[in-house]
Amino acid sequence: MAAIRAIPTIRDTMDVRRRERPDIPGVALATTGLVALVHGFTRAETDGWNAGWTLGSFVASAVLLGLGTGTAFLPAMSLATHGLRAHDAGIASAIINTSQQVGASIGTAPLNTVAASATAAWLLDHAGPTNQAIVHGYATAVWWAVGFLVVGASLAVTLVRVRRPAGTAAEPSDGPVGEPLLVH
Repeated sequence: MAAIRAIPTIRDTMDVRRRERPDIPGVALATTGLVALVHGFTRAETDGWNAGWTLGSFVASAVLLGLGTGTAFLPAMSLATHGLRAHDAGIASAIINTSQQVGASIGTAPLNTVAASATAAWLLDHAGPTNQAIVHGYATAVWWAVGFLVVGASLAVTLVRVRRPAGTAAEPSDGPVGEPLLVH
């Protein structure tokens, strides 16, 4: 629900011709949501799954992840199609969708491996219940995901630059410069 609410707000305030980057705060919100998720896992191990702090961490995590991904994805899609001609919009949308699906699959595989390895290592080192090992494995994988988000945001800040279309002023005027593509 948070992502659904964030998307129209970002769409209405975003202008890809300016230097504003709403995707970076979105990644920061998503990262904070993952940290809240790890906090919830940690609190669940010590306080129980029905404790107020645990449930609060999970609710905060869901809201922050929703707002973060909703705030990051729309500008990323607009940036990916920025400057395209209208007749290239269909193939651009197909490439973006395919890249998202393949990227999600490739990203899930190492995180699953990390979670399984951390769970197995915990079970070898401790004689506790299996559910604690599973929680430890998931928490470890989420910390790795936080690291991936931080690295990705750092790369986006340093490498992604929006070029202004030829013939536009340094600061966009209030008049129309071009029609945005309705893609994705």
